Amino acid sequence: MEFCLAVPVSQLLLNGRPRSLMRRALKDVVPAKIAERVSKGMLDEALARATQREWWAIGDLRRWQLCERGFADPSQLSNSLKKARMGLQQTNENLVRVFSMERWMRSLNFISSCRSNHFNQVKVLAAAPR
Repeated sequence: MEFCLAVPVSQLLLNGRPRSLMRRALKDVVPAKIAERVSKGMLDEALARATQREWWAIGDLRRWQLCERGFADPSQLSNSLKKARMGLQQTNENLVRVFSMERWMRSLNFISSCRSNHFNQVKVLAAAPR
């Protein structure tokens, strides 16, 4: 799940081609006829399996950065995730974008927290008697 959240959507759907990252990663492993086929389903099954497997890690949606900052409604997001978990969600590309945005917002908080801690350490060192 962490990897999926970290991969930019632009890499998953490069130039509008679904499964672009997979195709490029497996180009020397999988025959071209199989790698280039478009008859398989989209993201729905994989997202349903991943959401089911990682359901415990999703946690309280009200604490997600997207919800805390007002970009997403926790109850609507919860409904979409429950549908995805059961394989009923039809617009999973949007959920991938939600996961990507949440991951990005969490990384911003982490960076901000690290900078704040570093600044506080510098203040303490500067105030220490010599």
